[in-house]
Formats: sequence, structure tokens, C-alpha cells
Amino acid sequence: MEASGQELDRYSILGRAQGTGYTILYYATDSAVRRQAIDSVLSVIDQSMSLYRPHSLINRINTATAGTAVMVDGHFRNVFVRSRQIYRDSKGRFDITVGPLVALWRDLPDGVPYPEVDELNRALHCVGMKKVRLKGSRLVKRDDCVRLDMNGIAQGYTVDVLARFLESRGVRHYVIELGGELRVKGPKPDGTPMRIGIERLS
Repeated sequence: MEASGQELDRYSILGRAQGTGYTILYYATDSAVRRQAIDSVLSVIDQSMSLYRPHSLINRINTATAGTAVMVDGHFRNVFVRSRQIYRDSKGRFDITVGPLVALWRDLPDGVPYPEVDELNRALHCVGMKKVRLKGSRLVKRDDCVRLDMNGIAQGYTVDVLARFLESRGVRHYVIELGGELRVKGPKPDGTPMRIGIERLS
């Protein structure tokens, strides 16, 4: 928690979630946020949208049969609604039903650069936001083969959730990084800017 006129100390939290690492750096008068609390927030989101957790909500949806209504939680609904809007704005270039195509490329044998045309066409038949419907908190697939993959948006959403959590604890100066997604609020308490390092791969 921050208090006016008090010196703020620097705290850092490191961990893993959503198949990647995360780093949180913040300034406060005490350790207002601990790793256990962060991991608790991340666990709830992972149980909703992580493809790495076998019994997550998204995996239950992916294995559900067409026409079966699955109740979704608030995190899933927020991301689905935003993804649907981006799908429309991008004219289909961003599509969370891309799961069958991701699996097709992921499972290619070594040395095979592209899938066969018939395999590609079968996967494309399962892709498209029109093949999934959300009404209230009930999500229904129109085809058994529809597979959702929210990895293109879930980590950015998670960083926003963590930022709101930190601010709810009174933290006003922070850097959050998860899987390359960043959220920064600053400057540092002494007025200097927050600094972000970018690794050069070449």
C-alpha cells in the first residue's frame, strides 16, 4: 500500500503461468502483493482459458459436441466478446476458432513444411466465428470439430487483470510482463522513467 510522503520500496515477483514466465515489479511501502495472491489470480484465469490444463473450461468446450451448451465464466466471456469484436474489425484476420489450423501445423512431421490440401480444407471447415455462439453465459458450438485457441489474446488480458489487481491493493508504480505482454504504470517514485529491456535475438 502506498501512502503520501512515505518512501516506497521495490518488490519483485517471479513465477510461471500459461506455459510461460511472468515478472512483476512494483513499488510500495510494504509487500502489498505477494506471489501467492498473484498465483491465485493466474490460476483462476488458467482454469478458464489455458490449453495447457486438461480440465480447463476451454478444453471442455473444445471436446464438447455440437449443440451442447457450456456455461462460461466471467474471464472467458470477457475475452470471447472482445475476440469477436476484433474478428469483425479485422475482417476475420484474428480468429480464436483457429485451433484446428494450429494443431495441423503443430503436428506436421519433421521436414514437411506444409499440410496436404485436403487436410487443410478439412481444418478450414472447422474454422470461423459463425461456428460458435455465445448467448448470455452459454456457449454452443455448431460443429463438433470447432476448437478455440485464445493464446493470441489471453496473455494480454491477463496482464490487464493483474494491473487492476495491483491497483486494487493501492499500488501505483509497477511493471508487469507475462509471455512478452507488458503493462507499465509509472514513473518510478523518484520521478525517473520505468525501463524495459528488449532482448535482441540477432
